[in-house]
Amino acid sequence: MTNCGTFPFLRHASARVLKIGIDPAVNNTLGQPTSVQVTFPVPTYAISLDKTGTYTFTAATAGYSAQTHLTVNITNSGNQATGALAVVKSGTNATNYTVSTASINSLAVAGSSSFTVVPNTGLAAGIS
Repeated sequence: MTNCGTFPFLRHASARVLKIGIDPAVNNTLGQPTSVQVTFPVPTYAISLDKTGTYTFTAATAGYSAQTHLTVNITNSGNQATGALAVVKSGTNATNYTVSTASINSLAVAGSSSFTVVPNTGLAAGIS
């Protein structure tokens, strides 16, 4: 195998650039420095939800039956897979609601998924 040259690597972390050079002194038929620069995108992790803020379910009479659920769509708006996502209830009276899943598998770039939220059936009057 013929030695085609050396390949010194220089990587600048903040710019995500990799420069590869060929030493002209080692078997370089061009007789001058040759290099290639490859730029990598900076990883961006982001998701977007199609529902934000406060949602008010339709008022119901005590002893009501199942309510219509709210569907929340999640989209990966970053340039990397998200990794596993947790769906977590929090806030006052969080236990009065049911979510359809506690976790969502990693979303590919531009991938999407959804979960639902619904009030538990039979809550007493005035409970939210």
